[in-house]
Amino acid sequence: MRLLNSGERAFCNQLAGYKTPHFYFGELVDQRLKNAAVRVDTANRKVSLLLPIGSKEESERLRFEAIAELIVMISVLELLEKDGYVLLFRVSGRTQEVYEFGRKDLEPGNIEEVPVIDDRTLTLLCKYSRKDIIPTDEFRRFCSRGFIARDEQRFQRQIYFTVSALAVSTILLLLNLAFTFWPKMTGESKKTLIKLDSMITDIHEIRSTLFPLKKPDSLQVK
Repeated sequence: MRLLNSGERAFCNQLAGYKTPHFYFGELVDQRLKNAAVRVDTANRKVSLLLPIGSKEESERLRFEAIAELIVMISVLELLEKDGYVLLFRVSGRTQEVYEFGRKDLEPGNIEEVPVIDDRTLTLLCKYSRKDIIPTDEFRRFCSRGFIARDEQRFQRQIYFTVSALAVSTILLLLNLAFTFWPKMTGESKKTLIKLDSMITDIHEIRSTLFPLKKPDSLQVK
């Protein structure tokens, strides 16, 4: 999974914060689309933004904000669905063809309708408008761990084990060099060999105490 920006992370936290097992996509749009509404006609594959009539600058600002918000939602849902972090299903009772989400207080005679022509946005909005969303436990862990994806987690674990193995190998190499050259430099080879032999004997005794050898079943007295 690619890295998420701040807006996408905020949306993920919103998804993870739901206490119910599943929720409707339209609920998300109603909560996040405050200054505009979106009408989705799944039968004719048409999507329109509904904006309050105002100045040209204000209309452009509201249009840009609404489109950016919708793109964040559908892009993150598509990404999470592909990675198996959320599951989607269609409720049997949801058979209508036209859906309207977002701001609810727009007056019919004071609305500017702007068609959405981007093919990908049309396709995903028509798809998600009829779906409920089920966040998985893995998705909630993904959010709580700072949005670190599976591949990155595996990479971090691999780096940790590799560094640990190199550290242990380096220590063993230094110990081996010390046992090899220090006696020769100090002239205490015989004494050192006696100590090493004693250490090996002690280790074998400890091992035999902790892990006693079991007799084969065929030799045990019944």
